[in-house]
Amino acid sequence: LGIGRRHVVKITGDFAWERSFSGLWTKRLLDEFEEERAWRARALRLVRNWYVRSFDSVLVPSRYLKTIVQKWGVSPERLSVVYNVVCAPPESERSPRVDGNETFRLVTVARLVPWKGLHELFEVVAKQKNVGLQVIGDGPELEMLVRHSQQLKIDERVQFMGSVGHDTVFDFLREADAFVLNSLYEGFAHVIPEAMLAGTPVIATAVGGTPELVEDGVTGLLVPPASPEALAAAIGRVRDDKVLREELSRCAREKVERELSAEVAIQGTIETLQRR
Repeated sequence: LGIGRRHVVKITGDFAWERSFSGLWTKRLLDEFEEERAWRARALRLVRNWYVRSFDSVLVPSRYLKTIVQKWGVSPERLSVVYNVVCAPPESERSPRVDGNETFRLVTVARLVPWKGLHELFEVVAKQKNVGLQVIGDGPELEMLVRHSQQLKIDERVQFMGSVGHDTVFDFLREADAFVLNSLYEGFAHVIPEAMLAGTPVIATAVGGTPELVEDGVTGLLVPPASPEALAAAIGRVRDDKVLREELSRCAREKVERELSAEVAIQGTIETLQRR
């Protein structure tokens, strides 16, 4: 380490928990992961803690992640919350919104991993009439999810678009009638403020840092995790109420422009670097 220099790291998630959950070494969600006794999980936690504690300052993109990282032995005075900056590319012409009997277009953007809740989302879509879903992203569950869509007989309504560039993600968001994120865990889902900035109504689970972005009924709709009935009801509510869609979109965009600007993030980072 250089003398007189401050060493700063940004933490956006818990690789120890993600690896343990994917490897089936734990069934616990992130909030309870520190209690996991499986030796592989404990070994990953030791490596994680050693790495993060070696830095003078730690940046996190949500208050929720700040509470998580404190459990790793990082003192509160070394932690700073600086929300991610969200920038939209130039807006292209937007396709018309749903009307009458046209398909209601949902989009989700996620790594295809177990905690993103895509199996459950597919089951909700299967029970909804005139609802389609575009899945943006790639990951180890792709083949399983394709088979699941076929088993549910919704493979004609579910499109797997793969990984795409940032500008293309915004195009998909702008063309959708609603964005859905059905996660069991999120530290800070960067795609949520992107959807908000794109003017697309957000439906998301009330997990992790998401409630810091989405105020239920104001800047989006929040549902409990692992609750298909609540998710289906939220989708139906947004689909059937054009005024609600427009109001959610307006308030959400204003929040992102006000709170997640580059100026706010730069000021927060400067204050962290100047801290002694």
